Amino acid sequence: MNLANKINANNCEINNLNDKLRNHISNIDQLQNKLDNSSALNCNLQNTIKDFERQICNFQNDNDNLKNNLLKEKSIRADEEKRNDELTQMINDRDRKIGLLNQEYEQGKRIHQQITCDNDGFQIENDKLRGHVKVLTCQNQKLIGELENVLAQDEKMNGPLSRRDKIAVLLRNNKMTLDQSANTLNEFINIPCNNEMGNAGTRIYSSTYKNRASSPVGCTYSRANNA
Repeated sequence: MNLANKINANNCEINNLNDKLRNHISNIDQLQNKLDNSSALNCNLQNTIKDFERQICNFQNDNDNLKNNLLKEKSIRADEEKRNDELTQMINDRDRKIGLLNQEYEQGKRIHQQITCDNDGFQIENDKLRGHVKVLTCQNQKLIGELENVLAQDEKMNGPLSRRDKIAVLLRNNKMTLDQSANTLNEFINIPCNNEMGNAGTRIYSSTYKNRASSPVGCTYSRANNA
């Protein structure tokens, strides 16, 4: 009886051990499945990590390219800023030159206005001189007519004193004076009126012409009276 009980107890213990062993085997199978799943997941994670590493490498390359592009952009920007400074300096120089040209233009405009005013004065003086020449010409023509009448009367009278030579001298001097006056007037008309030289020449001519213009009539009349 005791032996049978021991056998039964051992069998029960064996059965319990077998149950535990099966449970352990089942747990091992489950752990093996989990291990396989973990291995598969680990493989997937490793692949994912490799993908991430490749992406990181690509990002690093892109970052390096961006850095190089940034350096190039900085260099280009520095060159553009330098060029901009040069253009600004050129614009400032051009503005100064334009200011100087505007000043020269205003000065030339004032000179032109002054020359125009002087030309108007010269034209007025020229008109006056022409009128004076016409008056002198008319007076000289009248004088020539009177002298010719005197000469004709002298020829008719056949007086003891012949005035033909004196009257011929008077006529010749009068004609020379008229020719000189006409030549001087033509020279005055052809002289360009430029600045102070033109003004000085006009003043010299005016004084000379007045002296010449006033002398023929007086001299002629005095010679006629003497004659």
